[in-house]
Amino acid sequence: MTIYLTLAEVEALARSAHAGQVDKAGRPYAEHLAAVAQRVAKHGGSDEQVAAAWLHDAIEDGVLSPQWLAGAALSAHTRALVLAMTKRPGEDPREYAARIRSTPGALDIKQADLAHNANPQRLAALHPATRHRLTVKYARMRRLLHQNVPRVSPAASPPREGDPGDAVLLAQLDRSRPEAWQQLGALVRDWVVEEGDVSWSEMRRTESGSYQLPYPRYSERVDTVCGLLSGLGAVTPLYHWMNFPLPQLSWEETYSPGDAVRAATAVVRGERFSDGTIGTAFLDGTLYAIASALVTWYESARPSRRPATGALLGLAIGDTMGFPTEFKTLELIGSHWPNWRELPFPKRALVTDDTQMTLALARALQRTGELTPHRLLPPLREELVAWARSPENNRAPGMTCLTACGLLGRPGKPWQEASQLGSKGCGANIRVAPLGLLPGLDDRQLAGAAQLQAALTHGHPTALAASELTALTVRLLVDGARPAELPGLLRDRAQTARERYDAYWLDDFAAQVGIKRPEEFMARGWDECLAVLDRLDAALTAPAPEADPCLATGAGWIAEEALATGLLCFLLFPDDPVLAVRRAAYSSGDSDSIACLTGAFAGAYAGADAWPADWVQRIEHRDELLAFGALWDGR
Repeated sequence: MTIYLTLAEVEALARSAHAGQVDKAGRPYAEHLAAVAQRVAKHGGSDEQVAAAWLHDAIEDGVLSPQWLAGAALSAHTRALVLAMTKRPGEDPREYAARIRSTPGALDIKQADLAHNANPQRLAALHPATRHRLTVKYARMRRLLHQNVPRVSPAASPPREGDPGDAVLLAQLDRSRPEAWQQLGALVRDWVVEEGDVSWSEMRRTESGSYQLPYPRYSERVDTVCGLLSGLGAVTPLYHWMNFPLPQLSWEETYSPGDAVRAATAVVRGERFSDGTIGTAFLDGTLYAIASALVTWYESARPSRRPATGALLGLAIGDTMGFPTEFKTLELIGSHWPNWRELPFPKRALVTDDTQMTLALARALQRTGELTPHRLLPPLREELVAWARSPENNRAPGMTCLTACGLLGRPGKPWQEASQLGSKGCGANIRVAPLGLLPGLDDRQLAGAAQLQAALTHGHPTALAASELTALTVRLLVDGARPAELPGLLRDRAQTARERYDAYWLDDFAAQVGIKRPEEFMARGWDECLAVLDRLDAALTAPAPEADPCLATGAGWIAEEALATGLLCFLLFPDDPVLAVRRAAYSSGDSDSIACLTGAFAGAYAGADAWPADWVQRIEHRDELLAFGALWDGR
């Protein structure tokens, strides 16, 4: 009979292994392990789960070895739980989350781990930049952990004295103020607890000789959240909050919509009777749970956002708006339209080669069936050559694309010999959005096809890497990533893919440029993408929405700068797609390409209804854009 370590022995082992280790705030790491284990036990976890909770970081942090775990006096289930919780070097977060979901009992431990890591009081001790990065990281992992997991809606609370029930409470919420809901949603997406959000005045003596007790002072962000909750009807006299305890958060640190209204009423109205109620709710995560639950309720009640349609329309709208401003200085643009925020949509809504080539790729994908390099190459060559020879190809197309397509049109010409090896122009990635919209692709298909379609015309490794990042950005937004997460997610991809060369998709392409190790070829491209992501981070640290975006991240004539500047304009105005596209089009660089990418990102995030109906009505190729959007939104 096998004798396993007791929980007390596992705890002692974990404390000893992590002795001397501290967390990011400088606290003993064992405090985190204890919090996770206690939370698992409190919520009914088995002894095996509690043991795994104590050991959940031991292998990943290198304080115990995989060999030790294999021979440890632990049950097979405990060992499997620890392995499931151990993130592997360079592992895609989606693969990590999938492994946790597929290992019985691991999800409970990971949720306890996230709950402690994301506790606002714990995060408050960190540097603001670190705090923000981790808040975004933990929020994304929560979403990944619950993808494809059926959610059971909490049972609606029945009416009782002083509580009219969920139906009545939710009916009080004002759906007719989308701008207020968008503002609350933006605050939720970028939620962070910073020093100064909650402070207290000093006790002071008044002129009459009496003493004024300390009172709480809240930042503008905290006041805005509470004001929005009140204005949207989440603080209601129908709920007699003093008769009931504050609703408890679920295991996932969330509220049902009805309980969010109850909690909002108790917190905001409670401030009148007990100073600091709002501050406590802000610091312990209650206020975030309230706002998040209500935003989710509002967004789920709206019609489907149709992200593929939104992205394709946005791409064409941005292309159209940037067409008249391309090749113009800001001074010349300003002589026609002094205020960038009022840049008009052209009466003749003509697109450029950017949208034309995007549609060429979309048509090729429709003809491909299962996406492999051998199935994609023939129709994509045909579509690109047809575009190059079309009489409508008179919208200032790039010479790289024209030259390469001319060579691709020669029967029997290997595509590798058609590629313009020194070019990393933005023509490589302004057309790649359909790959981010096509449902059902795995990571390798997305990355390989994005690089291959770029390499047909642009042979510089940065063109390939930037194309992959552009397609990935679109897919992340379609899948629900928050805008603030994007720079970090793109950086993660660039770092993990830095020396990856997929010969299945690119064949012997690297040999065309005389590099012996194909990995070295791709590393050049990823390094240049990482450098422009550094510039993007700097621009977002000190946002300058009134300045020419090209000054921060480049003019967009080359692929990595088109990605960075297009993304910058979107991230400056993530909740106002029209303003984001106007900012991109009103720039001194490759305005149509920058605005094209900004529009694709904004549309993938906000959906089809984000664009003015009269603009959509006039856009060139509208019917084909809508048809592809409907096809891919039917996922």
